[in-house]
Amino acid sequence: MRVKENKPPQFFGPFATHLYAFVAYKQALGYKYYTVAENLTMFDAFSISSGVNGDSLSKELVDKWIKKSPSEKPQTQIGRITAIREFGKYLDSIDVSAYTPPMGTGARVQRYMPYIFTHSEISSLFTAADKQRILQQYPQSHIIAPAILRLLYGTGIRISEALALQKTDVNFNTNVIKVVDSKFGKDRLVPLSDSLAIYLAGYVDKVKPANILFPNRKGGKLTVNGMYAMFRRVLWESGISHGGRGSGPRLHDLRHTFSAHSIAQMVEQGVDLYVALPILAAYLGHEKLSTTNQYVRLTAEAFPDIISVVEEKCGFVFPQIGADNEE
Repeated sequence: MRVKENKPPQFFGPFATHLYAFVAYKQALGYKYYTVAENLTMFDAFSISSGVNGDSLSKELVDKWIKKSPSEKPQTQIGRITAIREFGKYLDSIDVSAYTPPMGTGARVQRYMPYIFTHSEISSLFTAADKQRILQQYPQSHIIAPAILRLLYGTGIRISEALALQKTDVNFNTNVIKVVDSKFGKDRLVPLSDSLAIYLAGYVDKVKPANILFPNRKGGKLTVNGMYAMFRRVLWESGISHGGRGSGPRLHDLRHTFSAHSIAQMVEQGVDLYVALPILAAYLGHEKLSTTNQYVRLTAEAFPDIISVVEEKCGFVFPQIGADNEE
């Protein structure tokens, strides 16, 4: 059994009872709701300082709460707005008067366009990763970084899922890894290709991890920031341009690339995408097929030669995909 790192929220203000019930309701639906709960904890403190009662969620209170501070990032404000909007909807559903800020409220956030690596770039990325020098302060990093990058591209799992893997989550008898407590609080099984399974078996034999599959120098979990620093270095050495933090390519783009390359391969092999895409959605751990359908567009853009096939097979199934759709 794994220890949860996130502590349950505590509320003390006039909306405390409803806040506890709301978070419990969302978590019962399968959402972790850790980040949102943190925003609601701040709202709880704000409501205390505002001197309101919990009989209703007024527009005046909400407008004061969602107002952007001068130093606040747009994404942070949007997070607060989203949290209070969802809470307002919940209150309304239990007949408590509540104002919910309309969609589009707040600062405009520029959406990130996923970067789809070419097959040649993936090859260059692995070559550069394999040539990483040994660092005195982290003597196993030159072995760990190439393994993580291959796992991300070879399975499409999220970087947070990869870094949380334990050695016992990898079954080399069946070539399957178990992803525990993923984004939506669910476990799933992810198969490994034969070549990736052989590579990971060799990695385990070299590193001999005690517990965490990809340990830091003290044996604990690697941080996403730590892996991102390695990734930036590998990108530079592989000759792939990076636009700076927030501009990509990102580690998460290996997941996007896995998906786009998988769809392209299915199209080339004549697989019925009407059947294959729901399978890919389950494989990726998506809750909704609409999250997966963005990859149809990304695949068509990355592989123009198959766009006619994608349109023929999926045009009547998936509507036009807006630029704001994001995993």
